[in-house]
Amino acid sequence: MTDPDDDDSWDSFTPLRPGTPRAAPAGPLGPDPGHRPSSDADHAPQEVPEDDEPWDSLTPVRPGAPRPVPAGAPAAVADDPPDGLVPRRPDEAPAADDRRTAEPAAGRSRPAQGPPRLVRCPGCARKVPARAERCPACSAPVSDADPGPVGEAGVSAVLRFSGGLVQLRLRPGEVRALGRDPDWAPTTARGFADEHSVSRRHAEVALRADGTLWVTEYQDGTTHGTRVNGDYVLPAVPRPLADGDRLVLGLHSEAIVSLCAPGERAPD
Repeated sequence: MTDPDDDDSWDSFTPLRPGTPRAAPAGPLGPDPGHRPSSDADHAPQEVPEDDEPWDSLTPVRPGAPRPVPAGAPAAVADDPPDGLVPRRPDEAPAADDRRTAEPAAGRSRPAQGPPRLVRCPGCARKVPARAERCPACSAPVSDADPGPVGEAGVSAVLRFSGGLVQLRLRPGEVRALGRDPDWAPTTARGFADEHSVSRRHAEVALRADGTLWVTEYQDGTTHGTRVNGDYVLPAVPRPLADGDRLVLGLHSEAIVSLCAPGERAPD
């Protein structure tokens, strides 16, 4: 089927050689005066301005070597490399130059060093170390109020597990391992020998120098988990313990946490 309005038949068209400009179609108004036929020069590659430094003058940087600072650029502030940071155990006190140590808020003085002292939390009235920023139980700021000391200076933590075979008393700076492996937990393995829901390497409890008590589940996890007041703790993540908290290892081994001042007896 052909178009009757078409002036030229299809066999009258002549193919064009590559690069030959196309002729503008003739019409009532003639060719467009602003149209310029394209040529090979329009498709020629454009020249790219030369870079300041040729690629063959650049020197590769060895892995780990510091990059040179461009001329005129401000010098970067040196910082500690990531491999220079060493994680602390829960019982270790922060070093004097440790940048991870939080500075006291404005207008609040740092407590004097010495034996930790227990005070009453202004929020829940539990016994908490005076150096703690917040109560582990209710998160109330301990230093915002002066509830008065509880007993003499000094703190100890007592944990008595169900069955009476495992009883621990920790002094500031001490760590106790909880489990059935006699090499890893020599002080508690005998008491947990018949508690098969307690893993061989289950957890550690640590009383830090500031009087705060922490529990950390073994880094590889445990079979039946560790719970504080019914909530499971994550492996290798320290969890604070407050006076009166309920610590459960496995399915049945339960202990009530007690923070005691010197001469104070833990409740039965």
